[in-house]
Amino acid sequence: MKKIGVLGVCQRGHGYYYAKLFNAQDSACQCRVTHAWHAERAVAEAFQGVCVCDTPQAVIDAVDGVMITTIDPCEYPDLATPALEQNKPVFLNRPMAGDPASARRMVEIGSPIWAGSPLSVSPVLDQLRDRVRELGGLRFFTSTVGGTTPLFYLPHALSVATGVVDATPRRVTASKIHDAAFTDKIEPVPSEAEILDGTGVTAIIDYDEFQGAVTFQADASSMGYSFGAFCRDGVIEPTDTCTDDVFEQMVAAIDRFVVEEESPTPIDLPVTVCALYSAVRESLRTEAPVELN
Repeated sequence: MKKIGVLGVCQRGHGYYYAKLFNAQDSACQCRVTHAWHAERAVAEAFQGVCVCDTPQAVIDAVDGVMITTIDPCEYPDLATPALEQNKPVFLNRPMAGDPASARRMVEIGSPIWAGSPLSVSPVLDQLRDRVRELGGLRFFTSTVGGTTPLFYLPHALSVATGVVDATPRRVTASKIHDAAFTDKIEPVPSEAEILDGTGVTAIIDYDEFQGAVTFQADASSMGYSFGAFCRDGVIEPTDTCTDDVFEQMVAAIDRFVVEEESPTPIDLPVTVCALYSAVRESLRTEAPVELN
């Protein structure tokens, strides 16, 4: 059995749910979550059955692989680098960093690294990619998510778009589409709150031969994930991309990653999601299109 440590295990975050599935009595995983750290120790102590450490480094030193699931992706490089420098597999929540340059620097260390939304391993994405090819390629697509705050949910919609679309994004133009009071607001990363919390966001992504619209709807009562498209030879009706067992699939993928030390999806996909998310934020700040390198 290999040991996994979680950095960031708050009860409403992915780390908590992943850890519960890893450690379930009926788990078929080859790994178990044995150590945890959170900036507020009491938060980590709420997850019973693991060793709660005072520092991230203490977790890293004690385990075979690391999951980083704190709220703010800008923290990820500082948390991940010590583990990567020990050549330990590191899984990062989505997006994998606050900016694409930081994401690429982590990848360049050369140790096993992977990041993603649970939707990035959904079999529905494979079906949608096949359908796009059958219909002659894309002309326009939509990837939509509903939830409480774009900090957490917009990266899911970007992950779906990146997982289905086999092309390089060139430009992002983002705007707020409405203001809304959250019915279930999660307290925020301050730098995000003034720009994103309380709004719906849509981003037009330009590719060389087509466009797509990625939209976050600030409505906790209609949480869901869908992808639809106009193709050259037909239409893909909006399709639910979130299966009932999406978290189980993700934990199985993380388990294989830690054991086999190979990313389940190409690492350029989460780097692209990071670049898109960073561009959305910049476009909202500047109220102008953002060119992607």
